Amino acid sequence: MLGDAQASPSTFSFDNIVEFYYTLYMKNYPTKIFAAVVIIMLIVGVGCFYVNLQNKPKPKGSQATISTLNTFCNCDLLTNDYRINAATGVAYTRIPASKLSFVKTLQYLAPSKKQEAILTTDNRSLYLLQYPEQTLTLLYTTPASQQIRSVFWTANENSLVVELIDPNSSTSDGTEGVITSVVELSISSKTVQTVLDVATTLPASKNGFTFIWSSDDLQHLVYVIGNMTEGVTWYRSDNGKASEIKENISSAIYMNSAISTTPDSGQQSILLWLDGQGLHSYHLETATTTDYPITTWSDGPVSLPSPDGKSVIYVKKISGQEAGVFTRLDLVTQHETTLSATPFTENINLGQSVWSPDGTKLLLDIPPLQEVGWISTRTISSMMKVQNQYVDSVNNIIRAAIVK
Repeated sequence: MLGDAQASPSTFSFDNIVEFYYTLYMKNYPTKIFAAVVIIMLIVGVGCFYVNLQNKPKPKGSQATISTLNTFCNCDLLTNDYRINAATGVAYTRIPASKLSFVKTLQYLAPSKKQEAILTTDNRSLYLLQYPEQTLTLLYTTPASQQIRSVFWTANENSLVVELIDPNSSTSDGTEGVITSVVELSISSKTVQTVLDVATTLPASKNGFTFIWSSDDLQHLVYVIGNMTEGVTWYRSDNGKASEIKENISSAIYMNSAISTTPDSGQQSILLWLDGQGLHSYHLETATTTDYPITTWSDGPVSLPSPDGKSVIYVKKISGQEAGVFTRLDLVTQHETTLSATPFTENINLGQSVWSPDGTKLLLDIPPLQEVGWISTRTISSMMKVQNQYVDSVNNIIRAAIVK
């Protein structure tokens, strides 16, 4: 959630930019295809922000009321190191002690946030970490000639979709690891079946390949082929038939995905992205697009989708000012609800914010002091600042909130 990307212009470094991009995007879209574009755009944005800052009014100190984590939720909060009981403030080591060496950062959290797929540091073994028990179960180990690059949960959480690569080969732009296949890993039986034989059926994937999404039945896929040098193209495959996605998604400065329930108790998965024309959603099941002509302000102006997948919080720009107000956007009705009475002139990063499990609060950094607080997502209210010895916005960053 809360990262170092909100440092003031005098301390905003290239490392800050890279960390901001990794936390905001790489969890869902781990690829070098987009990294260069976003990093360049953020560097330019930081420069513009510094110039505009000279004409901005002096920021007011935080007026947030100090509280403990239990005001945010009766839930558990995850950082890279800890699982924190919000009700008591007590912390537990997130990954149980083991002789194995795991990638330390929070990795592939399931939609329910009750389980996480984690990789060993050699990128060959995949384990299931379940919450709150924090039990570890081996799911899969690759052949010696392959590594796991990325992992995706199906919405029903019955399966993981896994990218396998040949680490000894490089793509045409020099990136190490050429995709060989995309496989489904059953959580219950731990069996593996091929979803997409990339090396055989998609020779252009040698230029770069990024898997994006799969339907629960594995019959509908979305992926990207290409690289920054030669360009990228988005594709979808429906029952084995591939077609190009014409939307200009590659120009996004924000990208995320949401899962929601439809009125007929069905399921809807959408891909969200933000560009100069506003926010857009691509309905992955139906291949239809919805546009939201919103005007944002700040470097990280849009939150992750709400737990029910039906809304986002964004910083709505005040016309003619370098300032904005928190606003909830309903992705279904496009209705907007103002959440803050006072305009914010400080740079606000919602890209790493965390929703409470019931969707009524949003945990975020409070600028400019790198403190942690929450706002209501239902009505105008004051900021509540939270304090806990295991939480800060630099080292112990809250990444997710899970139901107990």
